[in-house]
Amino acid sequence: MSDAISAPPWRGALVSEPVAVRLPATLTEHLEGLQLRHFSPDEIIRACGGGEPPWHLWGNIVPTLIVADAAREAIGRPTKITSAWRSDEYNWQNGGKEYSQHPTFTALDLAVLVGSWKARAQRELQDLLASWRGRRFFSPVPFKRVEVDCVPFAPLDTCAGCYSFIFEGGIGRYPAPGWPKFFTHLDTRGIRADWGAR
Repeated sequence: MSDAISAPPWRGALVSEPVAVRLPATLTEHLEGLQLRHFSPDEIIRACGGGEPPWHLWGNIVPTLIVADAAREAIGRPTKITSAWRSDEYNWQNGGKEYSQHPTFTALDLAVLVGSWKARAQRELQDLLASWRGRRFFSPVPFKRVEVDCVPFAPLDTCAGCYSFIFEGGIGRYPAPGWPKFFTHLDTRGIRADWGAR
C-alpha cells in the first residue's frame, strides 16, 4: 500500500506564481468543494453544536474530513458524524474538555453503524486511523488553519502548491452510555494524542 492516499487528479502541475482563490460564500459550498464520498455537507453541519462555525475556521476541518472520508471508504461500513464544531458554551454543557479540538473545528466524533458489531467495528476504525499516522493525504482545495484562543495545535506539514498534509492527530476511543455506545474521536491537531480503552 502506498503512503499517499487520495492523490489529486492533476499531478505534476507546478505553480510558480500566486494563484487567486475564490473563497466559498457558504459553509455548504466550502464542504461541497472537498468532494467527499461519504459525508454530505448537511450531515456535517447538523453535527455542529451551537450553530454554524465562524467562516475563519472553515479551513481547519479540511484535513480531518479528508482523513475521515478515506477511513470510511477503507472500512466499507456505514459511518456517521455525531459531533463536529462546537461553540465554547455547547462544548462545556456537553462535557467537553478545556483544550477540546471541537471549538477549533479540527475534530469529529464518528460512529460506525453496524448493529451488534459496533464495538469491533469501532476498534477496526480506530486501529486503521492509528496506522495512518505519518501518511500524506491530499486536499482538492487549498486550506488554511487558524488557531483559536489558546487551544494549541501544531502546524501540519503541508506541501506548497499541492494542498497536501501529513496526518498527525488525536484518536479517542469511547465506549459511552447512550447512543452511540461506541464512537471514535478524530482530530488533526498536528501531534499524536491517544486516550480511551484499547
